[in-house]
Amino acid sequence: MPAAASNHGLRHRCIRAIDIVALLIVGGAIISGQAPPPPTADLIPFQKNAPSDNKLWGYADPTGKLVIPAQFDAAHPFTADGLAEIKRGGHWGMIDRQGREVIPPLTSYQVPSQDGRAGVCVDDGQAIPGLSILGPKPGQRTQVQGTICGYLDTTGALAIPFEYNWIHPFKEGVAPASISKPSTYCPAVDLGRATMYGLLDTKGTVLVPFETCYIGPSENGWSRVVYDSPSSNVQHVGFVDREGHVVLPKMPYDFAAEHWSEDRLPVRSGNRWGFVDRKGNLAVPIRYDDVFGFSDGRARVQLGNKWGFIDPNGQVVVPVTAEYASDFSEQLGCVGSGDRIAFIDPAGKKLFEARFDPNDGCRRRFTQGLRATLQSGKWGYIDRTGKFVIAAKFDEAWGFSEGVAAVRQGESWGFVDHTGAMVIPAKYFRVDQGFVNGLAYVTVRIDNPCCPGLYKASDGYIDHFGHEFFDAP
Repeated sequence: MPAAASNHGLRHRCIRAIDIVALLIVGGAIISGQAPPPPTADLIPFQKNAPSDNKLWGYADPTGKLVIPAQFDAAHPFTADGLAEIKRGGHWGMIDRQGREVIPPLTSYQVPSQDGRAGVCVDDGQAIPGLSILGPKPGQRTQVQGTICGYLDTTGALAIPFEYNWIHPFKEGVAPASISKPSTYCPAVDLGRATMYGLLDTKGTVLVPFETCYIGPSENGWSRVVYDSPSSNVQHVGFVDREGHVVLPKMPYDFAAEHWSEDRLPVRSGNRWGFVDRKGNLAVPIRYDDVFGFSDGRARVQLGNKWGFIDPNGQVVVPVTAEYASDFSEQLGCVGSGDRIAFIDPAGKKLFEARFDPNDGCRRRFTQGLRATLQSGKWGYIDRTGKFVIAAKFDEAWGFSEGVAAVRQGESWGFVDHTGAMVIPAKYFRVDQGFVNGLAYVTVRIDNPCCPGLYKASDGYIDHFGHEFFDAP
């Protein structure tokens, strides 16, 4: 079921990769034997060992040469704005590609720089040396009461005053921000005060007044707005454009999902779900116990404990009779009952049927032409005909990304290509995600010679050639 939106900004996360690069495909399939993508041309966070078993981060070029010395407690990749988030002494800042501290590490929280704006916050008792944004007089330092946030530009200069209790990154030229104040129609979160959202442009112009319960990030020019929330499971939702104009007024449903898919949005009344179109018209009647977004022109729906698929007009394409199912991916969907699963095309035609491990079912999708599949307790990969093209010999297996997939043998992870060849040896204790933008994030762990049962670890990025951008433990 589409999850209800949180009414609070997400706290800082370690963002370990940037936008996914386009994959080289022909007719929807990766070219066989294609060489791995070249190393990224950007600077890469590099973890160095430091005295007393500490770890410090710097930045290396694609050859592994350290060009910004290791001096930070944390370091994130550079964004398209040319800035990277760094942490030192418990506070966050941002540097440019020359290593200059554009925003000194003095802030308690920040969001990635996008659209030329970097959002930062300071907390109780903090003062920001060199900035006159907090005091009533220029140059005056004034201690912060509570949390106060604003936006700086890519030179570190003030762009939008520090007037907000919480902020979000800019996207498509707009950003949600919030203030705390009493409300009779949004839930109270702190001493009877609610988190009230507004929408800003890059100049700080308030496009949507701070009178709503939540505003989400802009997607394809539309931002989701929660106008009121009379109870924990009811949110009345509409949408605005990047100028703050209402493009879809507040709808008469108890909830509307956060994300559109193929111009359809799940909506709920009571305990039943349907879909609306971009005009707010009900495109699929509200009758289902659960729904998922559209993919390849089909949406997975549930009635009782059975699953099937519908088209964007609500016509049932695959009868709602399966015990379980998964969304379409690469023009293939999955339905199953018991230990038998069938893969179907968008017309509902059965392409192949197989009996696989019941612990697998329909949970995995096809990625880049192959699907990780469990057989007799081991994982391998099948093609679009259901044939195992990579034998089931791994203890765990992920989907393909950038021509390779993470697999586990015993306790160690490595990467295989579409032929099943181990192109990066299985020597990592953990893989945080597959390859994105030419890099994957991994962890190495070894026994600590000083203390039986304890370990030493290092983590960081690797490229497609297995080059490690971190020191050994």
